[in-house]
Amino acid sequence: MSLKLQPISPVPEETVRVARAAFPKGNLYLTLRDEIGTLYSDSDFAAFYPTHGQPTITPWRLALICVLQFIEDLSDRQAAEAVRSRIDWKYVLSVKLYNTHSTSCQNYTKLSFSFVKSFYSNRS
Repeated sequence: MSLKLQPISPVPEETVRVARAAFPKGNLYLTLRDEIGTLYSDSDFAAFYPTHGQPTITPWRLALICVLQFIEDLSDRQAAEAVRSRIDWKYVLSVKLYNTHSTSCQNYTKLSFSFVKSFYSNRS
């Protein structure tokens, strides 16, 4: 899998609208995205990917899913469900409310553990 560096897209308009309606007083993850941004960018992980081949899922999302999973002490299955169903997670991950790729939520969490494990083991 290769990494094609692209700018991080803004939170989709419908996701913003629904998230603001669902959390009128705010939410940790909405505040995180609004005040800090995404924490990571694909360029942070560029050295770990080849330049040719099939594009991969954006590594900034994989890393952020791992952070959210750790914050909430979720299993991989629970994290996959959160990516699929939670508005606040969709907001911080810049994901459409109605994701047209039904397997992408599963792929995020399947890849996230192995991704982070290999990323941090290669840094030492």
